[in-house]
Amino acid sequence: MRLLAVVLALLLAGCAQIPSAGPVEEVPVTAEPPGIDIAPQPPQGGATPNRILEGFLLAMADPESDYEVAREYLTAGASAGWRPSEGTVIYSGAVVESEEHFSVEGKLVGSLDEDGRFTAGGGSLSHDFGLVSVEGQWRIGNPPDGVLINRYLFERFYSPLTMFFMAHNGTHIIPDLLSWPESMVTPSRIVQAQLDGPGRSLIGVVTNAIPMTASLGPDGATIDGDGVVTVDFTGISNALGEEGRRRMGAQLLWSLTSVPRVSGLRVTNEGSAFPLPGESADGVLELATQQSYQVLARPASQDLFGVSSQVPGRFVGRQRFEPLRTDLPRAIEVALSLDGSQLAVVAEDRQSLLVGPREGELLGIDELSGIRDTQFVLGAFFALVNGEEGTELVSVAADGQVEAMTVEMPEGMELVGVSLSQSGATAAVLAQRGDTVVLGRMTLYQGERLDGWQEMPLLDANGNAITDVVDVQWNSESTWVLAGVAGGEQSVFVVRSDGSHVESLGGIDTQIAQVAALPRPGGGLIALRAGSGEVWRYSSPDGWSAQETTVGSITFAG
Repeated sequence: MRLLAVVLALLLAGCAQIPSAGPVEEVPVTAEPPGIDIAPQPPQGGATPNRILEGFLLAMADPESDYEVAREYLTAGASAGWRPSEGTVIYSGAVVESEEHFSVEGKLVGSLDEDGRFTAGGGSLSHDFGLVSVEGQWRIGNPPDGVLINRYLFERFYSPLTMFFMAHNGTHIIPDLLSWPESMVTPSRIVQAQLDGPGRSLIGVVTNAIPMTASLGPDGATIDGDGVVTVDFTGISNALGEEGRRRMGAQLLWSLTSVPRVSGLRVTNEGSAFPLPGESADGVLELATQQSYQVLARPASQDLFGVSSQVPGRFVGRQRFEPLRTDLPRAIEVALSLDGSQLAVVAEDRQSLLVGPREGELLGIDELSGIRDTQFVLGAFFALVNGEEGTELVSVAADGQVEAMTVEMPEGMELVGVSLSQSGATAAVLAQRGDTVVLGRMTLYQGERLDGWQEMPLLDANGNAITDVVDVQWNSESTWVLAGVAGGEQSVFVVRSDGSHVESLGGIDTQIAQVAALPRPGGGLIALRAGSGEVWRYSSPDGWSAQETTVGSITFAG
């Protein structure tokens, strides 16, 4: 048996050019600067079996014309029966030749459904492509169900997109993650995804601010040279009120920012202008006016906080640690709201806490046990505590009332760690299953119920499973920071919260006990605490640098 490296030289061919003048047209726009484009070539006469397979694997990354080029690598019967729209499987592995059979062997990274929503994988993958000779030319007789793409191509030629839908109270937007081939990222397709509605995990959590009667009009959605997208709708009642229009504009414009140079939105309905509250004199709703709908775009404290020698404080530079207040009791953990205005202090015995204004009178909360994983979300305070039947997630109201939330864990699993998104919709969860701690994702319903467990098996860039996760925190609307072990080494990883992308930030020379992250658009500050109490902060490209104060816990605001 011998491994065959998948040749990617075809990537260098046929870079597409976009005209710089002429009428407004819809063109794909990627998040990265223009680079290598996919230009798969049809099979060459006399190509060897491994060249045929290499060409097919590359061509599956290009969906143009219903995978027209990829189909040329198949037998006629296989082409007729192949349904690439059934979904996409992403793998980490290699092509294997054995006794004249050619297959892909590796590990399953995850899969995309027909809408582009990613589900993390886990387990092994093996597929024999059934190469056969047809009139003297090698062709593939057994294509996969749907599309099979290796992680290298997926990370380079699929765009991670963030759609948004509106919170029920209309105050902020909530993300819904998708991954599409770059060639399919167009304003019209984004608007259609908005019309199709949110993913299953967000049903009951969000509302679609675009009326159900709406559909995309004949002019679709186009972007001009200034980054303004014009969306043509049909079916929207002109009686839609001001608040409804306001929410629709915010949701739609933020979703269109998946096209990076989008700066504004103009809407027409039935061919006529459809005014949106807050638009400029020339009828453009500018992104700069919609920042309040993005929770993470609101002002936030940039400080790293912690507890050193039972004193809550903040780091000032590398050498100083400054107490938050002089009237606080001995503590073991501290939390602050995203804007830094609210404070919670957990007593050193974890049996009580103080919560309230950072500079004002704090309310004492007693009769709790094992208080940990504290945080503020949308002005409310949350924590894990020890309950009569195991770990509970509780919320604390402004008047001090403690409410235990319903947590629906799978049978045989117990909640051991949680980090809630600042939008209040999704949670990164650590759960105990036997002797193992596993990572998962859950949905928070109206701040009262945590449900919808989805396990998140992750692989690093080398195909190693990430295990022994000790802590996880949100650092953007769509990414987590976690500490785990891969290939025998403990590292810190930045992970897209659907599991579709994993990046290692490396580790330190001692055991990591805790991570901290400041949730900001696109990702915020990151720090870690070693078991010995040493604190390290991350900066790119320098990596990890040590602070001189040792602490028992660390946190950023949020």
